[in-house]
This record gives sequence, C-alpha cells and structure tokens, in this order.
Amino acid sequence: MRQNVEYDFDLMVMQVVIDLHKETSEAFSRFEISSPQAKGRLHRDITLILGCIRSLPSGSSSESGTLNWGQLDEFFLQRFGSEAG
Repeated sequence: MRQNVEYDFDLMVMQVVIDLHKETSEAFSRFEISSPQAKGRLHRDITLILGCIRSLPSGSSSESGTLNWGQLDEFFLQRFGSEAG
C-alpha cells in the first residue's frame, strides 16, 4: 500500500511540475519586453521560478541532468540564449 501512495505522490508532483512549466512559459511568452530593465526583471523572475521548480521532490531530469527540466527552461534558453546561465 505504501508503494502505491508514494507512486501516486510522485505522479502528482510530476504533473504539478509539468503544469508549472507550461502555464508559466505560456504566460511569459505573451510579454513584449523592450527595455533592458524589463528584460533583467524577466530574467530574474524566471530564474527564481526555476529555482522553486527545481526544489520540488520530483525525480525527473533531462538529458542535461537538470532536475525538473521542462518547457520554461526551453523558453528561458530561447529568450536569453547564452545569458540564461
């Protein structure tokens, strides 16, 4: 029984991670960012959100080995390229 509960919890957390990535990246993609200050704030905000997502107890990682990698990471790389790191 305990294994089922742990499995269900893991699935729920994984779905939360997927939803966070999807909804957040879609919301940020609607922004028109033109000033360097706004771009800096967006970079900072996405970095903070990704840090929170990484702290969730999900075991999924990408080929790069990054925990809880997803759609928001891809958006971040597209938007900031080499500045993403």
